[in-house]
Amino acid sequence: MALTTSGQLDWVGLTNNTITASTAIFQRLSQANVDPYTLAMAQAVSSHFKMSSLGQRRVHEALQGLKWCSSLGNALWFGVGVKHITRMLADTKEGTMCLALCASLSEVFSTEISARVLAELATVLGLPEGSGPSLQQWERLVTSCAGTLAATNFGCIAGHFIGLRGKYGTSMSPETPRVNHLYRGMSNITDLAQAMGAIVEISKGSLASITLIGGAACGWVAAFAYWFLGLDVEITRSDREQDILYSSSLNGQANVTVVYDVQGSNNALATRRRDATYIVRNFEEYYFLRLGDKRILKFSGRVPWESALAAAFGPQARILLQRQEFGVMLGAAARIFRAIFETDQGLSAFDIQNAWPGYCGGSFGFGYLQSALRWLPELQVVVDAAEGSSEGSLPQAYTAFNKAGVALDVVCACSLCQRVSGNTSNDDRSAFCLRLLADMIVSLVWSLSLMHMETPLQPSLKGLQHMYRLNPNGHRFGQDKGRTIDRLFNDRKKLTARLSVATVSATATMIFGGNLAPGPGIVQRFEHCQPSAFTSGGICFFFDMLKHISDRPDSATVLHVLPGCIQLKSGHTVTQVEDMIDLERLDRSRPTYPAGNRQPYDASKAAEDTGSNLMVDLLVKEAAAEAFVCFRLSSIEGRCCDIGVTSLLRAVLSSAGAVPCNAVRHQDHLTMPADGVATRDGEGLVSNAADHENGDFIVVRRLSRNTLARCVALVGARLYRHDKMSRTILRTHECLPCCVRAALNIREAMQQIWPGTGKAVVYIVA
Repeated sequence: MALTTSGQLDWVGLTNNTITASTAIFQRLSQANVDPYTLAMAQAVSSHFKMSSLGQRRVHEALQGLKWCSSLGNALWFGVGVKHITRMLADTKEGTMCLALCASLSEVFSTEISARVLAELATVLGLPEGSGPSLQQWERLVTSCAGTLAATNFGCIAGHFIGLRGKYGTSMSPETPRVNHLYRGMSNITDLAQAMGAIVEISKGSLASITLIGGAACGWVAAFAYWFLGLDVEITRSDREQDILYSSSLNGQANVTVVYDVQGSNNALATRRRDATYIVRNFEEYYFLRLGDKRILKFSGRVPWESALAAAFGPQARILLQRQEFGVMLGAAARIFRAIFETDQGLSAFDIQNAWPGYCGGSFGFGYLQSALRWLPELQVVVDAAEGSSEGSLPQAYTAFNKAGVALDVVCACSLCQRVSGNTSNDDRSAFCLRLLADMIVSLVWSLSLMHMETPLQPSLKGLQHMYRLNPNGHRFGQDKGRTIDRLFNDRKKLTARLSVATVSATATMIFGGNLAPGPGIVQRFEHCQPSAFTSGGICFFFDMLKHISDRPDSATVLHVLPGCIQLKSGHTVTQVEDMIDLERLDRSRPTYPAGNRQPYDASKAAEDTGSNLMVDLLVKEAAAEAFVCFRLSSIEGRCCDIGVTSLLRAVLSSAGAVPCNAVRHQDHLTMPADGVATRDGEGLVSNAADHENGDFIVVRRLSRNTLARCVALVGARLYRHDKMSRTILRTHECLPCCVRAALNIREAMQQIWPGTGKAVVYIVA
């Protein structure tokens, strides 16, 4: 759908024109929920800008770098496919400029703010009032273009320009409601649109230069003009106009000069400028998220991984990186995570039945430290102390972790630590708490170790700061630091209890997911809906289970991250994918897919594969803004079983890691009496009521190396358990004797804690 203009655009004529395009184009727009009139108006707005050849190349290179992949059976597509609306836009100059404008806005602003800027810019450029698309339509267009520039340097450049606003100033206070609203302050949308109108005149050569005076929104304007239009920019501050913070001009003649007003004297500054001057006033209503007595910015650019901590947390990050205690905390956390992976003897068999997802090689032990260096190179300075504390026993790791946290409290200058120590003379109300910052980094590295980047992305500065302000349980730090610290650190189980699959999803959303402003309880929301795929800010997230059905916890929990959307076979986009069926609510009266009959336990045959050749399909049901999916496993006899994707993931995690065994299947002979131990052959579902009637309290499912049959057994054990205390052990690398011993220990522990669980059956999926 091309748009050709010459001279002054006739907005009235355009609004009355008939829009013509191929059916394929209308189909793509319909799939993206974008009205053709909206796209026509957006291209008309974009046609006023004159994009440089370098800017056009940058947009096309960004599109070439975007990837896409499919789920099992190609039922779902993730990313930016060949028929995505952004690739259609790039076919014309006006469309390329429209894509650049919408995508660059979404890199820094929320979808609502971006839509308002576009609507106001259309008015500034002459669109008659009441003739433009609705705000909802502008938002849908921005959503369709979001993520296009996520893998480019634009977000980092915009973040750098915005960050120059506070280079010599104080940062937004993380501990108190007193916030310097000029620091990274946002601007009046009308003023911002008028400034963009002036950029139009410069790009066309009608105006030589302008000066923008105001807040951090001017930094985005400068980044847009520099990256896409090829204009020279210069950035300074009102209190230090003689100091040029940044300049791309080789001759000192910048097209766009930004003067960050940190003194509130923009009118006085305007009278001193000789060129065209635009004042971009601050307007906070749309730009801050309120969390209790704090305000958190809804916008920011991205920051390079190499300096992410220093950029987000300033002096406190540099102080923390110089403390050996922080390295001790990282190393101790690595040791604790390794203990869970290995089912250390220091952990009780009952404690580890908590759906722990940290089985990837980079999420525990030395691999965790390697992940820390790979994602956050700034941590190189503490790696020696971390490696030293990653060895030793589990009790030593707990002790080292707690002592290091206490030592950080002593040197912390935040207002809370100072009040706890009784010292208010050195109260720095703008300081981040060192201990809470250290804890956030420990959680961040762990979550990142479970993610796979299909396309390299840089983190959002705002997202990093959100992670500090929101603990994994969704509560704000700092209301009562004494209780907060006790809750997070002093109980050895609490360090890992707050890390879950929902933690990984919430972290990914905050760090990469555009400019969504998460509020308290973001982790609880993910725990409630438990999506297997979701989108945020033009970034798509999905668990590996959707690509490859698996019974291995190390692969099933990997969260893939890539720019783009979720598309169905029909081409329609959805924002979230959930289970089609909730297995916890189905009728448990009797299995509809029964397994084979019970047999006496035979140690020599216990590890055999007795499953048949199963087939699997991914079923998808489309809704308005989301999709519901489940696996359908069918046998050669025609029997079938539906398994929810997230339900299977939960079943795998809750059954893994229950056996302390370092052997790699060295033997499969039970060296103890087999009374009460039985086997069931073949895939299918079982009811523990029937097994208990036979006098069995440990049942071995003989399904070795049969992934699909093991998946059916795992979900069936959770579904048809008449005694809720029944448990399942997923055998991976462990030997069978250790699995049986672990089952005996689990059952004994249950009977001691909850008398009356004598009917409980422990299933071993071997």
